[in-house]
Amino acid sequence: MPGEDKTIGANLDFHTIDLPNHLDTALKFRADSYRTSFGNIDLFDSEFYAGWLKQRIKQFPEGHVHIWVDGEIVGQIEARPHHSGQENLSSAKSSTDLRLPKQDREGYINLYYLAPQWRGKGIAGRLDAYAKTYLLSHGCISARLSVSKTNIRALAFYAKYGWRAAGDRPDQPDMQWMTKDFSPAQMK
Repeated sequence: MPGEDKTIGANLDFHTIDLPNHLDTALKFRADSYRTSFGNIDLFDSEFYAGWLKQRIKQFPEGHVHIWVDGEIVGQIEARPHHSGQENLSSAKSSTDLRLPKQDREGYINLYYLAPQWRGKGIAGRLDAYAKTYLLSHGCISARLSVSKTNIRALAFYAKYGWRAAGDRPDQPDMQWMTKDFSPAQMK
């Protein structure tokens, strides 16, 4: 889904994360997302994450992408479709099973990430549009994610792009669920 963004005058390209060449970038981005959401990276397990990401890329390559601008990796998306019976809970670690979508045909966004120097430049909406297009192409009619209640910038972004608060996460009281309906009446 490449295209010209008039705000920054650059092409955005979305390419499946190339772990052999860009694992360090993926780890750096995910660790920074923990710092932004939780104030530290104490809960981030880089070894577990690397294995998890490898498996997810194998299952859902177009949902796990780096965002490129003029040859530079500037962001990352982790998204997957969900259909009843697809999840293997035996491989879930601790509370990660509580991140599973609540409905059949509901996608899940694990991560929207832009490097700090690329935030506020008018391109974040393109990440949401890419994920929505990807999930729709896999039969999803809605999506779910969780966000820190203190991440004001992310909460404002989600509200701007049609995400709605859907209650607290029972395993993490400082996090809340957000959902987005892809029906024509709800799409932005």
